[in-house]
Formats: sequence, C-alpha cells, structure tokens
Amino acid sequence: MLVKRGWRPITADEEAPLIDGALALGREMLLRREISTEAALSRPLFASALRLARHRRLLDSGDSDIRQRREAFAADVQRALAAINRLQDVYDRPLNGLSPPDDRETLSIA
Repeated sequence: MLVKRGWRPITADEEAPLIDGALALGREMLLRREISTEAALSRPLFASALRLARHRRLLDSGDSDIRQRREAFAADVQRALAAINRLQDVYDRPLNGLSPPDDRETLSIA
C-alpha cells in the first residue's frame, strides 16, 4: 500500500484509514486464498508495520527517493515472507516417512 502511494506522504490522520484499507485488502486476499491464515490480518500487526515504515522514514519523508525506498522496503518484506514460507514448507513435509515430531522433541532444519 505504501508503494501504491508513490511519493505522497502519509500523515498521522491517514494511518488509521490506511490500516483499515490493509485489513480489507487482506480479507480479499484470504478469500482468494492468496494468504493462508486469518492470523495475518490484525490491526496490531499492521500498526507495527506502520511503526517500522515510520522508523525507516517511509511515511512522511520529503526525500526525492521515497518511492524507490518504499519499493525496496516492499521487496524486503516479500523476501522475508518467501523465506518464512519456505521454512514452513520444510517443516510441513514428512521426513522420509517418519512421523512429525511431538511437543517433546525438536528437530532442526539447518
């Protein structure tokens, strides 16, 4: 959503509507099965993401390169999500016919 804003700043009054928009978009993505869990759709999660974006000066910065920095941030998030998904896939895969671990044992995927 930051990338869609292009170079335009996001003021403090626009943060709540931005979170509402992200939640609505997330619900659509959940219905289309583009995301797999409703746990990914929470106001606190999106508020944390906005705090991170603010820390990186991606909300109200007047820098001329803000659009490119927003795109780089989106790419960073996509890479992190892809890594998490790969780890989940490895965890979900059976280990050569062995049963999945119970709560008492821990397996390393490293």
